Amino acid sequence: MIDIPLVCICIPNFNNADTISETLDSLINQTYKNLLIQVFDNASTDNSMEILREYERLNSNVKVFQSPNNIGAEANFTKCIQNMTGVYSAIYHSDDVYSPQIVEKSVSALTSKNISAVFTNGIIIDGNNKWIRDQPLPKEFEDNDGFFELSFRELIKSNMKHDNFLICPSAMTTTKTYKEVIKVWDCSKYKTAADIDVWLRFAKLNNIGVITDRLIKYRLAENSFSFRRLKTRVTSKDYFLVMDDYISRVDVKKYLNENDYNNYNFLKFKDTAVIERNCIIGGLESENQIKVNFAMVKQGFTSPKKLMYLCAGLVFKIINHKKILSKLVHLFKG
Repeated sequence: MIDIPLVCICIPNFNNADTISETLDSLINQTYKNLLIQVFDNASTDNSMEILREYERLNSNVKVFQSPNNIGAEANFTKCIQNMTGVYSAIYHSDDVYSPQIVEKSVSALTSKNISAVFTNGIIIDGNNKWIRDQPLPKEFEDNDGFFELSFRELIKSNMKHDNFLICPSAMTTTKTYKEVIKVWDCSKYKTAADIDVWLRFAKLNNIGVITDRLIKYRLAENSFSFRRLKTRVTSKDYFLVMDDYISRVDVKKYLNENDYNNYNFLKFKDTAVIERNCIIGGLESENQIKVNFAMVKQGFTSPKKLMYLCAGLVFKIINHKKILSKLVHLFKG
């Protein structure tokens, strides 16, 4: 009889009663059968626990743990790591939907390839399960046979050019790696981008692998933290906390060239444009923000790429936002 390694799926949950059933159904129906599903509820105030206890009652491989008080996202993710067991482990999200083959294909990659961790591609859905878009891959990785690998050097360079394209709740690695190397989810240092630090630490151990099949439906609902932050944030992405830290290190600088820094500066330019847009839409313009806007316009003329992005962003904002249109109408009427 073939020995099938135990896979431990940990799911942090807080107030996802509307989606947790669909998530659990997608995991219970995996083609890979030696699976332990552990849910760590962070003192939800909705009826999550009622739903979770019923799944635990009906499924012997579903275990539910509830914190009496909300311990914060970082501590709950770290709690997942501390309670992992078996050979392989993953932290999946309580509002996403997983293909029946995601675990089987991830385990197959980890056992057949010399990699430290594996990710999959996916699609983005809204709160009503409607397709928003396919998660794009950088063009340099599109020509593959359904799988490609990234070294630490390649991942750093790709991040500096494209931002992060890895889907967080698709990652799987060995339980030993999570418990002995990663240990904690470092939100105190990197805030909401702590996952980027984890992926980079995976890549420092060995190449990471990416299965290009779309094996996860990643939810971006209007009431989700990710969606709200995208539309309202007026500070730089936490992503830059991680990347600024890494690219300042001597052992990382040796991999980088002028083109990498130019790519990274363009990412920061685009991020500043998002901040400026959100400030205008939210009515948060200040003297300092006006200075930022002026600096952006100046930057826009330093390269054709930046100028095109700036012009496209301005046109989009004018067309799509009534507040800006009304300001312009008032201006031209004198």
